[in-house]
Amino acid sequence: MDDQSKKSKFWKFALWFVAIIVAAVVLLWALGEYQWSKNIEAFERWVESTERAAEEFEARKAADTYGGATPQETLRMYIEAVERGDYELASKYFVLDKQEEWNVQLENINQAGKLNQFLAPLKLVDFSGGEYSSDKKSFSTYNPVGVDFSFYSSGVWKIVEI
Repeated sequence: MDDQSKKSKFWKFALWFVAIIVAAVVLLWALGEYQWSKNIEAFERWVESTERAAEEFEARKAADTYGGATPQETLRMYIEAVERGDYELASKYFVLDKQEEWNVQLENINQAGKLNQFLAPLKLVDFSGGEYSSDKKSFSTYNPVGVDFSFYSSGVWKIVEI
């Protein structure tokens, strides 16, 4: 085999080697782009579902009319419902995501015979020392117990936490 033939084979081999490397790089790049586009699509679906859930939750809040025009009125209505033994109604004075929890909790407090102990400090809540948030959409008071309220777009105050 002469030098010219060896050089020709070397360059053919080198050309094929570079072509395979380039093809592999292009394939890996394309695969990365494909995966990136799939990740973007999944992220966009997640964003859409999160936005849809937030819109549905806001619509539920706008339709929720259980509560008073003031935090004081909401707490009064809550105490009256608990005293009547209407725990389902009483739990509706809480924010939406706490209603089921408080319905069960009130039943448990009643079954334990501790309803009066639970209500006594709530009847003494001092609203004069409470604080509104800067946007006036939440209110908290801490004397003698902490009670947090949130203002719903339906125009009512809801209990967030006792």
